[in-house]
Amino acid sequence: MVINSRCFVVLFTLFTLAACGGGGGDAATSTNVKNTATKPLDSDADGLPDNADSDDDNDGVEDAQDAFPLDATESVDTDGMA
Repeated sequence: MVINSRCFVVLFTLFTLAACGGGGGDAATSTNVKNTATKPLDSDADGLPDNADSDDDNDGVEDAQDAFPLDATESVDTDGMA
């Protein structure tokens, strides 16, 4: 029995893609790809996305007055080093 080498390559590739979960489907709906684009960033895990949260690190200081808006341990720059 003679097997065409092109046919073998195609079948092997299809089998490999199927076995690995690849070769089809949309990346946005694939279970193998973590899609974070649909969930906005919430740095302090308070349930408010950062784009709607006026205190992203939940330290009690509004981001507009906070020298370190993503660091809950600091809000004032005391050493001049940002």
